[in-house]
Amino acid sequence: MSDRPIVEPHLGDVPAELVVEDLIVGEGEEAQPGQTAVVHYVGVGVASGEEFDASWNRGEPFSFPLGAGHVIAGWDQGGHEAELKSLAAELGLSFSDVRSQKSEDSDRISDLRPPTSVVFLGPQFGDAKAACYHYSDAFILPSFSEGVPMAVLEAWVNSKPVLMTPQCNLPEGFSSSAALKMEPTVESVTNGLNEFWRMTDAERTAMGTRGYALAAGRFVWPRIAEQMKELYEWMLGGGSRPACLADF
Repeated sequence: MSDRPIVEPHLGDVPAELVVEDLIVGEGEEAQPGQTAVVHYVGVGVASGEEFDASWNRGEPFSFPLGAGHVIAGWDQGGHEAELKSLAAELGLSFSDVRSQKSEDSDRISDLRPPTSVVFLGPQFGDAKAACYHYSDAFILPSFSEGVPMAVLEAWVNSKPVLMTPQCNLPEGFSSSAALKMEPTVESVTNGLNEFWRMTDAERTAMGTRGYALAAGRFVWPRIAEQMKELYEWMLGGGSRPACLADF
């Protein structure tokens, strides 16, 4: 596909599961985990209909290894939610899927009250998303790769303590003691969760407070506009190198 596709607005309810539709079926061999995929893509929010990312904006396709977890779930992790549900069942963890109480797992589905251990909420927007942040104890993002994850910033705005990986690209959270650091491995995530639960309520509240202060002081439009102004002044030879400029 050489031309940028036009993504039509989604009509109806937001799908609860990954939906795959082949518009053009290829004739070559099926790509396998470990191989490199080279793709053009357009990402559009189902609820908002707004584009959030597109390879065409960068003028070149995007490459990634299949099955390595380097992209968002759905690109090379079809059926990932089903795997998580199966794993929960194997571990003896009761779970709820609040989007549908009529699935084949109904014998293991209860309401949101104990003894349910895991809840599959599905996509959350607006008031529903705000309620999730309000009633949560913490926000956890063991990501392999992020740009700047808005979900972490939203958690900080809601004064929630955060557990995240360095790949979330928000080192300010660690240096400000607004987040616990963990690597995207089972052992490291386990250690991070244990460390979090060893903290007192007061310590977790203080971490969330520091997160709010960080987000409110650094990740707000007036501050971002100020940094952009400093950057362009420096580029035009009218000022010193801005502190927000990172070295790569």
